[in-house]
Amino acid sequence: KSKQMRELLRDYIIILAHTGIRHGTEAQNLKWRHIDWHYKDGERYLRITVKGKTAKRSLIARANAEPSLQRIQSWFSDLAPLSFDDLLKKRVDQYVFRLRDGTRTEHLNQTFRQLMRDTGLAVGATSEKERTLYSLRHTYATLALMNGIGIHELARQMGTSVKMLEQHYSKITPEMVAE
Repeated sequence: KSKQMRELLRDYIIILAHTGIRHGTEAQNLKWRHIDWHYKDGERYLRITVKGKTAKRSLIARANAEPSLQRIQSWFSDLAPLSFDDLLKKRVDQYVFRLRDGTRTEHLNQTFRQLMRDTGLAVGATSEKERTLYSLRHTYATLALMNGIGIHELARQMGTSVKMLEQHYSKITPEMVAE
């Protein structure tokens, strides 16, 4: 069970950090049918629809989220034979974040805390606050702003307000986004 928890946590962390999805209700209620492709100007983007704290919203995942979703897909005998595209087309009504044995867990927080302690990363470099799975949402927002995503677009992606983003991310300086 511990191995399965660590395995799921790896991909859970990657997906949270590359989508801005809130840990908890938004992530835990994510089903395969909530994921599809969005096409724009000849490109395709992984679109995820979540329902959580504020309302139902769609967001676009960074490309790094796709391999983690595919890895999770490969754990399940009924999903593994499908191509990733076919899985999304089928709109499968199963939860994404499940252990290999198919069970859902409410204990990813504890596994994450243990990981942070074991790696010496429990506390942030610039703060005395303990890192949590919710911290990955902050990582996503900070990196997005540093990569030039506008604050209005980011607020929509994350399902929050511009005011909230300004309140929490005003520490980003022009020097941090110089490139």
